[in-house]
Formats: sequence, structure tokens, C-alpha cells
Amino acid sequence: MRSILIFLTAFIVGFVVMGFEFFGTRVLSPYFGSGLHVWGALISVVMGGLSFGYILGGIAADKRSPERVLVLALTVSGLLLLLFPYFSIFVCRWIDSFQMDRKSSTFLASMFLFFAPAFFMGCVSPLLVKLKVTSLSGVGQGSGIIYAVVTIGSIAGTIATAFYLNGRCSSSVAISMFGGVLILNAVVVFVLHKFCRVFSRISE
Repeated sequence: MRSILIFLTAFIVGFVVMGFEFFGTRVLSPYFGSGLHVWGALISVVMGGLSFGYILGGIAADKRSPERVLVLALTVSGLLLLLFPYFSIFVCRWIDSFQMDRKSSTFLASMFLFFAPAFFMGCVSPLLVKLKVTSLSGVGQGSGIIYAVVTIGSIAGTIATAFYLNGRCSSSVAISMFGGVLILNAVVVFVLHKFCRVFSRISE
């Protein structure tokens, strides 16, 4: 059961990251256009956020309870996505009012809007590796499986967003839905963690 939840979380995070990126371009395009500069700014910022998240998530996994940090990372990223439609419009309008060149304003808007959610979602993968791997001999296989599941989730998120969600729901609804899924995921992890702790005490 614990392994299933770890793999499910890895899949969900991979799915949400790609779905968030795709719908993110629709958030930026009314203000900054829809050219390659939008994709370039968005992808580079998201990858940067994920990279820093991997680092901090790995550090936190070694120093603190990985379950607690995982719940925190999922909750914060979920809240940022859930509230995203409410503040993204104001951020885009504010940056657009600076009247900078299109490329600079797009990159700045991407930093304000997408770095933090990507950062907290990036924290998740190393925490899952910590939870999955129980011995040094299984580090390579365990981490490989986790990142494979995250990638499979990203593939599924890409296909679902491009061929199903796109055109059927607005970017606001989709991004909020992604946030809700992450928060629900956090609740399940929290409840299972508490249940396991109580069960272990009873067993003693």
C-alpha cells in the first residue's frame, strides 16, 4: 500500500507539472503573445524551479521526516495552483504595465508565476526516493523507478492536456483542478502517515 501511494504521488506530480506548463502558456499569451519566447521563458523557469526543488527536497529528505516534508511540499504547491487563477491576471497586468520588451516581460512574468509551484513540486521526487529506498543496495533501482514513474506521469499529462483537456475546460479551471489533486494527495499521505504511526505504537 505504501509503495502504491509513492508511485501514485510520483505519477500525479509528473502529470501536473506538464499540465501546468501547457495551460501556463494560455495564461501568458493574452499579455505577452504566443510565440516561442513564451514557451522558452516558461519551460526554462519551470525547469529551474524543479532543479532547485530537487536540491532542497534532497537536503530535507536527509535531515527531516520525509513524510512531513512531502505533505508540506504537496500542500504548498497545491495551494499555489489552486489560487493561481486569482493572482495570475493581476501579475500579468502589473508586469505588462512596465512596457518592457516582450521577451523580458514574459520571462519576468514566468518567474513570478511559475517558479514557486515548480520548486515545491520539484521537492517531491527526492522525498519519494527517500521513502522508497530502504537500503543502500537499492538506491539505484529505487531512484530509477521513481523518476521513470514521474516521467510516465509527465507523458500522460502531456497527452491528456493536449488532446483532451485543451478545448474542454479553461486554463483557470484546469490549473485549479491540478491544485486540488495535489492537496488531496497531501491529505492521503498525511492520513496514511498518521495511521502508520498509531498502528506501530499499538503493535509495540
